[in-house]
Amino acid sequence: MRYGYAVLRAPASGAKAKRLPYPDLLAFKNGRILIFEVKRRSRRQAVYLSEDQYSTLMFWKSKGAEVYVAIRYDSEGPDFLLVPIGCVEAVDGSPPRYRLSVDRVLECGKRVQEVA
Repeated sequence: MRYGYAVLRAPASGAKAKRLPYPDLLAFKNGRILIFEVKRRSRRQAVYLSEDQYSTLMFWKSKGAEVYVAIRYDSEGPDFLLVPIGCVEAVDGSPPRYRLSVDRVLECGKRVQEVA
């Protein structure tokens, strides 16, 4: 509520969560929709998304939402960096995976205040 958004935390497990495209967080304000996949790491390192996580985020982007990967490095303090989905890179392999290198996080990441 700090920035006036209504925020929903989507279920992370269960039968419905496996069938429907649920992100970790949804935030709404004045017609604006923000979607977040939340990742936390103890130190600076790459962040990976599964094919399902990436597909879920792209589904929401196709519906007009602003989509971010919210990353918090414990060694950097309590703040999150919000990285637009467009900065995520595909990684070769099977099954497909997607990556945000530390360089991409620092280059593309925005503070919460910048996005709110």
